[in-house]
Amino acid sequence: MNDLNETNPPEPTSPSEVQPPAPESENSPEEEVQEYKWYDYLMNIFVAPGETFQQLGKKAKVLFPISVMFIAMTIYYLSIVPKMMEMLPSVMEKVIDAHNIKIPPDWTEEMMINRMIKGQLISGYIGQFVMVALMLLFAALFIFIYFKFTDREATFKKTFSLVTFAWFPNILHSLFIVILLHATKFKTIHTVGDFQKQSLGFQLLMSSENLETVMQKLLYIFLTLNNPFLVWSLFLLVIGIKYIYKTTYQKAVVPVIILWILYTFLLGSLVFIGMSKQQQF
Repeated sequence: MNDLNETNPPEPTSPSEVQPPAPESENSPEEEVQEYKWYDYLMNIFVAPGETFQQLGKKAKVLFPISVMFIAMTIYYLSIVPKMMEMLPSVMEKVIDAHNIKIPPDWTEEMMINRMIKGQLISGYIGQFVMVALMLLFAALFIFIYFKFTDREATFKKTFSLVTFAWFPNILHSLFIVILLHATKFKTIHTVGDFQKQSLGFQLLMSSENLETVMQKLLYIFLTLNNPFLVWSLFLLVIGIKYIYKTTYQKAVVPVIILWILYTFLLGSLVFIGMSKQQQF
């Protein structure tokens, strides 16, 4: 009877039935990649930037934001080309007369003007995209080098990714300008140079007429460049640096302020020179 009451030893389990220990609660790389779709990045950079930059810290995205910027710039440029085609012939005539440009014997003046217009449109489109790309590359390189001197590090790819996503509010700015230009039937456009002045910025608080002194022009340019969309973009840049470099907002804001000063000074100088040249024609 004692033998019957003894507890039987457990039967040995086959290797196939042996269950591995439960893994720690940690996301696999596949789950991390699949957390955000492309449309999530496109929407959440505006409504949930902190969460978006956390995702970019796990896996940087470069091709997607560049493609979005390229498409937006193409839409903007193609929408203003018809109006520019109406205005450029008279501008090119003045350029030919002012610089004594020689017209080939087998060409008419109209052929020369048409060729100059095509060159101007192509160079303007390429130059616009190249300028923005170089500006974003410079910003990413500056932030990357700046944090190399601290104990906070991230890859350059992640840094460039956060810079391009932080630029997205400026894409909205361009699209809003296009909508307003067509809604008002280009009433604010009188010269080719007026396209550069289009901005939903703080310059709307002052009149663009009779900008006679240098200080008035510089103030107008400053207010034009520092529009609410740029301010929004700067805030996103601070948030992105905070999450990508795992630092504080106080430390993240320093390189952004330096970049803002450089951006305003350099681009403002180019716009001022462009406005001065436009007055000649």
